[in-house]
Parts: sequence; C-alpha cells; structure tokens
Amino acid sequence: MAKKLRIQVLKDRMVLERDMSGLFVPWILFTCIIVFFFQGLFIEIPFSLLHEIKLNLSKNFKLNSIADINTYTDIYKYLSEFMEAADRFDPLNRERFVARRYGKPGDVSRVFEKDETDVTIVREKKFFAVSALIIRPMIMMQRGTRVECTHFAEHYDRLYSMARYLRYKFRGQRLEGGWQPKRVWFASSHDELKNASGSVKEMSIREPTEVPYLSSYSSNQENTKGSRLLMCVKRGVPNSTMRTKLETQYMNIKIDRDDDAFFGDFLTESVDILAYLGYKVYDWEIDKQKYPRCFTTDIRDSVTGETLPNGTKVSLKDVDERCGRSGDRWQDVQTSRIQAQVFLYTPVVEVFTRIKVDFRILDTGLFSNEYQVKSFRMIRKTNDWNRWVAITCVQ
Repeated sequence: MAKKLRIQVLKDRMVLERDMSGLFVPWILFTCIIVFFFQGLFIEIPFSLLHEIKLNLSKNFKLNSIADINTYTDIYKYLSEFMEAADRFDPLNRERFVARRYGKPGDVSRVFEKDETDVTIVREKKFFAVSALIIRPMIMMQRGTRVECTHFAEHYDRLYSMARYLRYKFRGQRLEGGWQPKRVWFASSHDELKNASGSVKEMSIREPTEVPYLSSYSSNQENTKGSRLLMCVKRGVPNSTMRTKLETQYMNIKIDRDDDAFFGDFLTESVDILAYLGYKVYDWEIDKQKYPRCFTTDIRDSVTGETLPNGTKVSLKDVDERCGRSGDRWQDVQTSRIQAQVFLYTPVVEVFTRIKVDFRILDTGLFSNEYQVKSFRMIRKTNDWNRWVAITCVQ
C-alpha cells in the first residue's frame, strides 16, 4: 500500500533547510570572530607566561608559608624573609650587583659638608634575575584602639591573683608551711613601685572562711574598672593617636589605601624590620661605645670593595648580640592588620606584577592570612602590539 505524501511536513522541512542555509554564513563569521577574539586575548594576556612568573615569585617570596603564621614572632621572621627575597630582585643591591660612592665620578672625598651630595654607582656585575623591582617593598600596619576590659574581666585581677598565690608558687610548686599571703598588690611597673608606692592598687583580699575565687568575685569591695593584667582592643576602631609616635620613632607616614588608613613606609629597608622588632639599629640611636659592631651596611675596603674582617652587617640572626634593644614594638596586641607589598617588572614579555601579603589579627587572636599575585602586560611596548591591533580590527 503506497504511503501518502504529507504536503505540510514537506513544506516545513523545506522552510527549515532554507533558514539553516541562511544562517551558514553568519555562523562562519561568528566562529571566525570567536577564534580571533581568543587569539587576541592570548596575545594580550599570555596565561602560560603569567603562570610561570607567578610560580617563580611565589617560590622566592615563600607565599605558601604564610598560611601557617599565627604569632607576631613569625610575622617578623616572614617580613625579614620578604625583604631578603625583594633584595634578590633589586638591580641596585649593594651586596650583589653595584657599589655606591658619594661624590662625582673620580671624587673620592667622603667629607659631607651639606645634607645633599652626589652619588656615583659602579656596576660590579650584571643583574641576572629575570624580574626586577620597580618599587621597594611597602610594609604597612593598622592598629586598633585600646579599651578597658569589662564584665568578668573587671574582677579577673583580684580573682586570679589571690587564687594563684594562695595555692602555688610561680613555677607551679605548692607552697609549703603555714605562710599564706593576706593581700596581693599589683604595680604596673617598677617605676610605679619605686616612685609612687601609695598608688599601687590592691588586687585581692583574702577571706579564709570562703572560697577565694568566689569571695573575690561576689564581695562588695571597691573595684576599679578594667584590668592591669588583661588588655582589650577594639580592632575595628583605628588608633589615630599612634601617628606621631610612629612618625617620630620609625619615620612612618599615614597611607590611605582602599578606603583604609595605614601607617607605614613606601621605601622599607631591611634595617626597618629590625627597628620594628625593637632593636636600636638606626645610625642616630646606636651606642657606638657599647655596641661597636652594630652596623647595618657592610664595611668594605675603599679600593677593592671587599668586605673587611668583622665588617659584615648585622642580620636578624645576630642582631640580639650586636645591637641594643628597646621595649617598644611596631606590632603588638593592638595590631589589627599588617600588609606587605612589592611591585616587580619582567622585561622582554613586558609584564608588571604586584605581590600583596595580608595578615589580619582577629578579636580571638587568630591570624587570618592571605596573599595576592596580580600581573598585567604592557602590550603597547611589545612586538605583539601590531599583531594585536590587526586582529582586533579584523573582528
């Protein structure tokens, strides 16, 4: 039995094939545009090159290690390593690539009669690193505001001090014999104890008939708000009073970035990290009589340029033996954020890279650390520019 041809189905099929044939040319053009687009994109952003640059810098700056940092001591150590890594990419590094002389070429006079002088730089060997610094490392800090501790913290001094000294000595050994403290006093410093003993605060009064910690917390004795043992900080509220001290002590300036205010330095040197640790390493504060070997630049022979015996500059490893130290610290419990940045340039491929490391100290004391490595290419300065323009025009 012969099948009947369905005219409507045949008509629909012919209309579909006509429409498809009409879309063939636009489809070819669209495919070409996509191909040219990705070709231009790979010229503008060479992903393989950027990955290799980031991988190299990540290894040199030990970026994978910052996740494990959770103490201020580790931050100081990493910042020192950060500076050492930056020095490896610095063409003006005096230890590796150049020598610096004060005065004009041929002038060996080292007598400074003015605050400004000429500088002559002599290349000792070629700079062999692939990438080079374009801006010295920037180390910046945000600080929170210190506030008085409240609630249970108001009673902590009296509670803990009496409970501690009624039971144990300092190293955890039990007190032997009948002697027990009747009162516990707390001086905030030796100067207070020496000069104003009448103002030393009484922290605890023993009441033998009651449990010490219970009586201390529930008694009606006069209480001073806050605590001398504990320190409370509002990290979300910046401390504006630190500006003068940081400017005077560390030559820091106020830096506004990303709607945040930092204290720091655009041209941080390794010696600054030592100063932030509390060591007296700046030239104007070194006691030459007491610390004759505390110097932060290698002492070299003026003719040969070789480092003299015992002329090696002080380092993080031996700074404690060779330099004095103060009690001040650039970072302490009030620090809420520490940021280190450096900018580098990779020639030939014309790529600029920014490395940023962030240490955020949370209210719980936990360190939340992260880093960013961002690169972009100055394609206008490369041989690929004309090819990129041609591809873009074709699109």
